[in-house]
This record gives sequence, structure tokens and C-alpha cells, in this order.
Amino acid sequence: MNAKMVGTAAALALLLASAPVAMAKKNDARKQAKKEAKAAEKFDKHDRNNDGSVNRDEWKGNDRNFDRLDTNRDGRVSQTEARNGRDTMKGRNNSRFRGMDANNDGRITRAEWRGNDNSFRVHDRNGDGVLSGNETRSGKGRDRD
Repeated sequence: MNAKMVGTAAALALLLASAPVAMAKKNDARKQAKKEAKAAEKFDKHDRNNDGSVNRDEWKGNDRNFDRLDTNRDGRVSQTEARNGRDTMKGRNNSRFRGMDANNDGRITRAEWRGNDNSFRVHDRNGDGVLSGNETRSGKGRDRD
């Protein structure tokens, strides 16, 4: 074999070897997109007046959960607040963080954090000054917010 054929064969082998990884990433992206679409559809059902948020009159749950989701305290739950609340609830299974959210707003501030400043900064992966969503999850597979 000449050098050109060896190079072509090596490139083809690399391409074939990487195909399953690329397909898995594509499938993960599809699953995530489906999950987001389902959550948006569910949110839209609650947003009966179609203003892009759910107010107390539209809310079917209890006041405590509404207040937990309405993190900016404007009397409405936006899609972003709903998504953050959903992510936070998924992260609440982690016993290390249970009980730190003193005001039940779905986020852990530095004042609520029981550790030192450095450990708070390590967990605050997006640098927004609060721990929320996936930041309160443990394990190797944590996504960045």
C-alpha cells in the first residue's frame, strides 16, 4: 500500500469508529429536545391567557409551590422559573442539600450554605451567586447550568 491509501484507510477507520459516539450524542439531544418540548407544552396548558407566564389565578397548585417557583416575587411564574424549579426538584433528592433552602425558593444562597466560601464557589458552577438546578446534584454526570 502506498502512503495515500494508508492515510485514506486511517481516515475511514477513524470516521467509522466515531460514528456511534456521534449518533449517541444526537439521540441524547433529541431526547432532551423532546423533554423540553413536553415541558413547554405543559406550561402552555397552565398559561390560559397566553401571556407567557402563569399567574396565581391560572395556578392549579398550592400557594407554597407557587411562591417557591416565583423566585423574583413578581406574582407570575415564567417558563424559566418553572424550568429552574423543575431542575431544582430533581436535585432535591441529594441529602447533602436537603434542609439548606431555608426560604423554600428552590435556590441555596451563600447565607443558607452550611459550608465555607470556597465550597460554595465550587458548587456554584455558573457563578450566579446561588445554587440551583443541577448545581445541587451530586455525581459525575452533572450538567452545567
